[in-house]
Amino acid sequence: MNYSTFSSRVLQSNIMLYCVVLVLILKILTVLVSINFPQNIFFADITKSALQGLVNQTRESSGLSPLTENAILTQAAQLKAENMIKNQYFDHTSPTGITPWYWFSQAGYKYKYAGENLAIGFYESDEVYRAWLNSPSHKANIMSPRYTEVGTAILKGFGGSGAIIVVQEFGSPLPTSVASAAKVQAPNKTNIPSTISPAPDGEKVLSQSTESKDVSVAAKQVNSIKRDYSQLIQNIIYGLAMVAIGVLIVLIFFSVNINFRKELVFRAVLIVTLLSVATLLNKEIIIALIPHQILI
Repeated sequence: MNYSTFSSRVLQSNIMLYCVVLVLILKILTVLVSINFPQNIFFADITKSALQGLVNQTRESSGLSPLTENAILTQAAQLKAENMIKNQYFDHTSPTGITPWYWFSQAGYKYKYAGENLAIGFYESDEVYRAWLNSPSHKANIMSPRYTEVGTAILKGFGGSGAIIVVQEFGSPLPTSVASAAKVQAPNKTNIPSTISPAPDGEKVLSQSTESKDVSVAAKQVNSIKRDYSQLIQNIIYGLAMVAIGVLIVLIFFSVNINFRKELVFRAVLIVTLLSVATLLNKEIIIALIPHQILI
């Protein structure tokens, strides 16, 4: 059996086409599974870590000092997120007039500068961060040299769809001697995006922070299995693509029957195209195709 005959039989059989379609479906499912597990604590922690990493990466690239994680700011962010979900509002100031600075006070954070960034309705931390960077005032919070600390809360349950809310709190602590002698005055109500308001002890602006927790062994194992499965699917795609391209080359250069060759070449091109789509498919493409809206 020559190469041309073998290639023809490979393409005439529907088995390879069925395998390609199956692999494409599995790749789509693999990508979908990796998008937005709001009930998965490990996923939420990774999102928090990613947000803080992106903030510090941007700051350091501009010569600014990175922000350090502060547990008290994280508590303030968590209190604010819980209040927004409980009362179903999305704003820096609640319908009853509670400002962000109230939650700083409740958590026990004495600040010289303070700030807040909010987001809702996202699928990925990169998407949230890009939205903040595209907003001048939110970017100003991220890039402010006044801040030294940050705290982040990510909570699910807003609205009928149970959307995820992100609250990031920025802060610079008030020196101990000043904090004991001065009463911090909260700024006036601000709307999204935030603004800077003067105060006796300095300025307060809206900002952010983040939190990271210990990842359980079980969560690590689940995510390791998920990564291995994704890599397996990708390797199968590469293998099928090499076979399809090899068959296509043989048909083009060695097949004698012109009319029959056209049909098989079309089939081979279709298979290679499907495999190319499967190879390039990722979370960013899927997210771009899903109708949704981010509010900041």
